[in-house]
Amino acid sequence: MKNLFKKIGALLVAAVMVLSMCTAVFADGNATIKLTDFNTADSVECMQIIQKDESTTSGWAFTNGAGKCFTEAFGLTDSEDVQQQVIWGLIQYKDNSVKLPTGVTATAATAAKIDLALSKVAALNGFTETTDKTKIEVSAAGVYAIKAEETGFTYKTATAYVGFGEPYPALTNAEVTAKKSPTSVDKTVADEDHVVAIGD
Repeated sequence: MKNLFKKIGALLVAAVMVLSMCTAVFADGNATIKLTDFNTADSVECMQIIQKDESTTSGWAFTNGAGKCFTEAFGLTDSEDVQQQVIWGLIQYKDNSVKLPTGVTATAATAAKIDLALSKVAALNGFTETTDKTKIEVSAAGVYAIKAEETGFTYKTATAYVGFGEPYPALTNAEVTAKKSPTSVDKTVADEDHVVAIGD
């Protein structure tokens, strides 16, 4: 069972991590998510969105309301079964050679759908603000959503996957690099009448 979790987890993170970068190293007990380029943010918040669940076909399950965000972004009617279809879709997004268990269906994932889902996740309640903008300590395997705010900038919701190392069930650390863009738009007027047309 531990090999199943490790294999599926490795595939799942690559799909969900479309908007961020993750580097894993071994850790004992708890795990640390290292935050890179978040130091200028006004606030940094974190929430687990996928957790280990041995009762499901994938071994993972959405948590804290994130499942509905993903099913809506994928254009589906929300249910536990549909959420599993999405998780399997995320796994196959990374590796379409993965064979599904008998009777299991996967919903095709795309970068656009994942992007939309994470934007919906960012609006959920349940995020916890971190006082340290360089790292976050966690105690459970799974996928964590990290959002940040900074005056004059917009951050993409990042994700970090904390998986299992050796010996099982030791956790691995992760690293997330912020992706942000300025929110201000500068316009200069070269025409003598000082009029800026739409699109200029």
